[in-house]
Amino acid sequence: MGRPGAHPHVCTCHYVRTIDGVRRVFAEYLAGGSLSSWIAGGSLYRGTPREVLERILDIAVQVAWGLAYTYEQGVVHQDVKPGNVLLGQDGTARVTDFGIARARQFGTAEPVPDAGSPRSLLVTWAGMTRAYASPEQGAHRPLSHRTDIWSFAVSMLEMFMGGVSWQTGQAAGEALADYRLENEPPRPGLPTMPAAVADLLGASSGTAQAGAAEGSPGAGWRPGRAGRRHASTPRAPHQ
Repeated sequence: MGRPGAHPHVCTCHYVRTIDGVRRVFAEYLAGGSLSSWIAGGSLYRGTPREVLERILDIAVQVAWGLAYTYEQGVVHQDVKPGNVLLGQDGTARVTDFGIARARQFGTAEPVPDAGSPRSLLVTWAGMTRAYASPEQGAHRPLSHRTDIWSFAVSMLEMFMGGVSWQTGQAAGEALADYRLENEPPRPGLPTMPAAVADLLGASSGTAQAGAAEGSPGAGWRPGRAGRRHASTPRAPHQ
């Protein structure tokens, strides 16, 4: 994917080695940890509401820039989620973990979970993470960059919700519809999502929906009826 480290918002790949028949990517270390840990641990929500909102939007823009660069290189990430966004101590965000994208390019098999392990909604399985998966991923159809746009929108929604409250990425639109209906964050300490951002999330996922084959599962981001029908309450940040 071009020269490793050629973009400031894509994690630098130092080299790739094949170990025990499996390609391993050796990438740079960012001391800030993952965006997922910032959400779960509460670091993302420190400061005034304005500071938190600015932080969320800043990270989202950086991730979008990084993904735009990868598309220019002809690469579809296929597993965009907060766990695959690393943060520097200065707040710089970089998209990482292109293992699925590279494996697909080289034609290797998709990862398969341990037979005795439960399939977590937040752990990559069969080439996707269910809580962020697009309709075409859910239907096991050919993928384009639209699948990453969908997962990016779901990830951005998670930042405003403080966690995941939906079973699959295809159903995240219902959470957005309920959020807009209630017009307030799901719990204290979370910033209010600006209407323009909510519109953008709907438009982004609408772009992704346009690329999904007819008959793909899930209602996507189309507004649902009022009421919370989600599987669980969003994860609360650790104190």
